[in-house]
Amino acid sequence: MLPLARALVRRRWIVIALWAAIAVYASVTARNTPELLNLRGGSRVETEASRVDAQLRSRFRTPISEFFAITLEAPSPVDSGRPAVVLDRIHTALVHQPWVRGVISYRDTRDSSFISRDRRSTVLIVTLASESPDSVSRLVVPARVLLQETLRPFLDQSSYRVRVTGRSPLDFDTRALSSADSRRGELQLLPLTLIILVLAFGALVAALLPLIVGYFTIVVSLAIIGLLTQITPMSVFVLTLTTMIGLGVGIDYSLDRKSTRLNSSHPYRSR
Repeated sequence: MLPLARALVRRRWIVIALWAAIAVYASVTARNTPELLNLRGGSRVETEASRVDAQLRSRFRTPISEFFAITLEAPSPVDSGRPAVVLDRIHTALVHQPWVRGVISYRDTRDSSFISRDRRSTVLIVTLASESPDSVSRLVVPARVLLQETLRPFLDQSSYRVRVTGRSPLDFDTRALSSADSRRGELQLLPLTLIILVLAFGALVAALLPLIVGYFTIVVSLAIIGLLTQITPMSVFVLTLTTMIGLGVGIDYSLDRKSTRLNSSHPYRSR
């Protein structure tokens, strides 16, 4: 190990430049990692359970696999007047989408389970042509944009509330919130951490170094996690762990080095 350490010290500027290049590349790549994470778990490795599930899907076709549940809240009963027109427009807009297999709503079934007691709220079950959870998650934003555009021509559009929910939309929202919470936590934690480090080191430059190391640790880790998602599913909650561990390692290592220098310079240590 000693010859390796000496070689790294002699070529320290090359090592620094190499890690700087890796950090820059990781900073760009890490931005896409949250989109690759999931909540459902599972594995890409074939198992007995996955083979049974595949056989069940191939032999016994189900009418509904992946779906969106779209709720519509109107200012008056949805089966008459303007709300009925709005419901028809939403139904028609969804039916004409290539990723929609079918739409089940009160408009077709007249089933009371699709409408609330005050008749001002209803639900539409949108069955999707795709059966892959990953591809379904990518349809959440287009579905929400479509509904917004469908309501835009109505002057009283603010009186209607449309939501896209279901398992995949909930997964999508949880992933987005987890990513946003992770970024918000970093922004709130960094100033406080900087103040504590300035008090500990007594210098601004020395206090910034652990934060820089922690940032590089986080982005490189996220880039590596993005690569690992191609091999095995990774939970979205890894974002929080990466931030905590990345900053913790950077700060702990710097404080440890400071403690080592202080101990080595202590008069009793030198005797």
